[in-house]
Amino acid sequence: MRTAGTAETTDDRAALIQQAFRLEYLTLAWMAIEAVVATGTGVAADSLTLTAFGIDSLIELASAVVRAAPVRANTNIEDANHTDESKRMPPALISTPISMIRGPPERKSANPSY
Repeated sequence: MRTAGTAETTDDRAALIQQAFRLEYLTLAWMAIEAVVATGTGVAADSLTLTAFGIDSLIELASAVVRAAPVRANTNIEDANHTDESKRMPPALISTPISMIRGPPERKSANPSY
């Protein structure tokens, strides 16, 4: 049974979720434009730094898409108590694009030399 307060909460939740996804789509579009422009300009100008920035933007875009897709699929606007199943995503799926940016983790020696 739904009360007036619950209906208002559900409507507020639905509006906030829609606003959040509009902002997410705007961010993804901006990242895509940034990647294309930076990579294209870097290649045209023969600039390694600018090309690397564009490739970095592509990696960040891939990471954002990987994280946003399951959240979108698991968002239940009607159920205010909905648990987000995307929290159970394999950590490697999320961390792989990020580790591509920063490189492999540094190994620490058991016997540090001073």
